[in-house]
Amino acid sequence: MRTSVESAFDEPAVDLLAADGYVVVDDWLGHAGAVALRDHLLSLMELGCFATARIGAGSGRQEALELRRDRVCWFDAEAGPEARDGRLGVLPGHEVGLFLARMALLREHLNRTCFLSLAGLECHATCYEAGAFYAAHLDTPVGDSRRVISFTHYLSERRSGESGGCLRLHGLHATPVDIEPLFDRLVVFKSRSTVHEVMPVAARRLSMTGWMSGA
Repeated sequence: MRTSVESAFDEPAVDLLAADGYVVVDDWLGHAGAVALRDHLLSLMELGCFATARIGAGSGRQEALELRRDRVCWFDAEAGPEARDGRLGVLPGHEVGLFLARMALLREHLNRTCFLSLAGLECHATCYEAGAFYAAHLDTPVGDSRRVISFTHYLSERRSGESGGCLRLHGLHATPVDIEPLFDRLVVFKSRSTVHEVMPVAARRLSMTGWMSGA
């Protein structure tokens, strides 16, 4: 059974986010909820709802395979089937809706505990096939600083001895921090100051990824 947002993202977690710029929370949805969400994403893949990811914003969005090689399926907690910059998305099903609702509760929790003014929530599912990666980058587009908090929730089981696909965070310590993409693990970090990358994956990696933004 999953715990409440306040219990899962407790005071030590809030302190870590403030001090280190990131925090890792395991068992975010609980095993049954995470399995249901993963299976729903796999069904969306079979329906062809994932498309090659692009960089940039608005009419300037373009594929850049030298920088990223993932595929994405967009959802939006507030705008329904279309994200704010005009990217077509998919209406959230029940499983995605539960995830977005829990992330909205986390947004409210961070507003209370970290004194943030987070108002927006955008999210997409991401699929990395073997060999795919995402080069080092910030989550704040040029000229747009609304994104404050980034998150990634992993939905692929790691095979014994498997490596690759770590989320690498730069600039937080003397050496980069590598976070393993373990099933039902949530990683939360500061969008404006955390340069990060996805290391090449060894096998398919599914996740829910998004941002909490200021007004």
